[in-house]
Amino acid sequence: MTELKTIVKDGGRLQIDQLEAGVSLLPGNIYLVCEEDESLAAMLIWGTLYDLCASGGSACLISSANLAKSIGESTHAQGIRRMTANKSLVLLEIQDIHARVRNKMNVARVLFELRYWGGAAKRLLIIDGAEKMFANFDAAMLREWRHWAESKNHAVLFIFRQSPTEKTSVITSLLPISHLFSGVARLKSVYGAAKWEVFHWFDHDGVIAGKTYPICKSEIGRLALLPAESAVEAVLPPAADEQQVWAMRCVFLANEIVNASWQMVEKISDVAANIGNAVAATVVIGFTPESEFTMIARAVFDLRKRYGPRLKIVLREVNSRLRYSQEALMVRLGANMIVCAEVSYSRFLNQVVMVQGQIFPFNLPASYEQAVAETLLEQEQGYLPPVEFCRAVTNTLEHSRIVNVENVLLRLPLAYGLLPPDALRYCNIKRPGDFCSADNAHIYLFLYACRESDVDGALDRLFGLPVSELFNKEELFLSLYGIQEAIDDFEARHRSESFPDLSAALASTSNWQQAKTNVVKAVAKPNKSAKPDGGVHAPPDPAMRHPLPLQLKPVLVDISAANSPGKL
Repeated sequence: MTELKTIVKDGGRLQIDQLEAGVSLLPGNIYLVCEEDESLAAMLIWGTLYDLCASGGSACLISSANLAKSIGESTHAQGIRRMTANKSLVLLEIQDIHARVRNKMNVARVLFELRYWGGAAKRLLIIDGAEKMFANFDAAMLREWRHWAESKNHAVLFIFRQSPTEKTSVITSLLPISHLFSGVARLKSVYGAAKWEVFHWFDHDGVIAGKTYPICKSEIGRLALLPAESAVEAVLPPAADEQQVWAMRCVFLANEIVNASWQMVEKISDVAANIGNAVAATVVIGFTPESEFTMIARAVFDLRKRYGPRLKIVLREVNSRLRYSQEALMVRLGANMIVCAEVSYSRFLNQVVMVQGQIFPFNLPASYEQAVAETLLEQEQGYLPPVEFCRAVTNTLEHSRIVNVENVLLRLPLAYGLLPPDALRYCNIKRPGDFCSADNAHIYLFLYACRESDVDGALDRLFGLPVSELFNKEELFLSLYGIQEAIDDFEARHRSESFPDLSAALASTSNWQQAKTNVVKAVAKPNKSAKPDGGVHAPPDPAMRHPLPLQLKPVLVDISAANSPGKL
């Protein structure tokens, strides 16, 4: 009972089971958490709210996400619905988030609406998606929030969404004002290994700084500290085979001299049979035009599973190249390094030396099949109807978080006079994992495992005509969250406008499955509004947005009050 009273008095604590330090939420303080894994962040938010409200506390959540969907996927769904019904938890959802991005909300507006909805009376305030709500998160804004938290004796937690593919991290951009936060931490996941990184955090017993805790998802769907026996030990005993290298003969070209100190094997199946009880040896595997990728991938996984994190596995491309998604899979399966085919022989030898002493840092998948399912998403290809397209993109993004693969979404506005089927007939998608769809004026093209630098080459290969003949410009979405926002907007417009399914029209066209062999110029339809002298009427001035009064259309909508518990 004492523990529950303490939780309520302190404004709660972040839900990471078995972790006692660096998780307290003290009243009168503001905290910052940067997340790089959406599923982990959702577990942290709902677990924190559930624990606080279940112990008699109260909380308010402001979010830019689809709260109804997020609650439905949570382990605490029933408890959350019950808490919104008894008003211990208030859920406020930002309306028209895309308009909010262009016209950022200010602190005074948010605090005014908190009082309007009764959220200001709660012990803990969590703002999820703070990077969307506030334009310039500066020192003056933070001081306003801090003054509000101290005057109300509440704790405020800002959660910033950070994509692993963003060039500048949130914490880096906020570093000059990080001292104004009572706590700064990052929730990170790379290749399945989750970490809670505490930069600084004021706790009951003082400040905690520069700490990293390995965490995991427990069997009951909550975040928990990874048991010590499951984590890689920081100090390891010496290994007698640290300098020993086993290599396949195919890793060397015909004019390259075989290193005399290396042990050679002919086939990849001979590696495990020869290295015996290796602890920290190095295994060098060659990927040649004759190599079977599946066999090599499974061998890498079996070696890592059998010999543990200290074994070094180096894969060298020899007159052949791995695809981006295949490289990601190799790292997911246990490879320490992939040496590109362009790297010279002397630099290849240097890289094998530099890998000495490394420890494989990531959690290995439970099985080879699971790793393949998480990495190689090759079941979708070509044109997809709008609903299936949105589902496929969302699923692919979720898998991309696990393996840290970059994707690209292009929104291509059609040239004047062209309809979606006209442009899609010239689109010849051959690579599994790439797919497209369309609304009434744009083509949406999703490229899996594609970097920004590869977009121009990909477009040239996909379309039988120059892209400039088909589209006015290119709109690129590169980060995971940028892509998801564009897809959410596409899906929302489809519900209201009902974009047509073009599958039948494209299937009946002979050139849908292969690129056109003859180049045809796209001819624009005549403009009916053209003047007799060939001129065109000037378009009307664009409509201007005017904010509505709060009483008519609040920016924050209380979905806990607008919906019954069963409909959340």
